[in-house]
Amino acid sequence: MPPEIHIASAIIYTLPSHVDAVATLLARMPPIQLHGRSSAGKLVVTLEGGTSGEILDQVGAIQQLDQVINVALVFQAIEPDEEASGEASNETRDKASNETGDQAARTPCASRSPPVTPALQAAPQP
Repeated sequence: MPPEIHIASAIIYTLPSHVDAVATLLARMPPIQLHGRSSAGKLVVTLEGGTSGEILDQVGAIQQLDQVINVALVFQAIEPDEEASGEASNETRDKASNETGDQAARTPCASRSPPVTPALQAAPQP
């Protein structure tokens, strides 16, 4: 099997007051690339690795940052490594970043704990 390159994008959720701190931490975590951030507490990143496991390891490392509330993987592509340095890879990175940015614009901030739902009530018996 020829070598592959995995390219993924994700939205990182944090408190608005922590956006700059998280961006600084991400800059120290290659091959993670920051593509955008919002004052609402969302950051858009792309991740690269040789396997899906490497991508998941990067997601896990981001999730371990104290200021991070949630990481949502949005897009993943797999390409032969010989194409990774060419135009196809750049197009995939652009697509990953654009799709993630669109998703960030319409995705509400999530939290580490599961959503609270009201208890189901039994329907009245006739």
